[in-house]
Amino acid sequence: MLCERSGAETWVKHENHTATGAFKLRGGLVYVDRLAKKAPEVSGVIAATRGNHGQSVAVAAAQSGLTATIVVPPGNSTEKNAAMRALGAELINTATISRLPWNMPMISPTNAGFTCCPPVMTT
Repeated sequence: MLCERSGAETWVKHENHTATGAFKLRGGLVYVDRLAKKAPEVSGVIAATRGNHGQSVAVAAAQSGLTATIVVPPGNSTEKNAAMRALGAELINTATISRLPWNMPMISPTNAGFTCCPPVMTT
């Protein structure tokens, strides 16, 4: 139908059909894959987010055998929190989410060996 209407061969990329239902899945997968190759000693990733980014990081970490910790603000969507947990992430609720230093190696003793996964996926 799209091909007929556009007059050209048309491909549709349904990113809403990914495991997280969002485009950000790709970013997390690429970031964690590069991280695992660049720093194999890292045991987990930590990110601050309200939802889609955290789901992406959780999926990518699980597929790479890493642990994911996601920092969320108080009052965050219970549905988003449940989705991140269901994908294997540990959640930490904190009011200081916007002030987290992105170069920190960990935020608690249980996160030793973790690295921060920035909101913009680059390595």
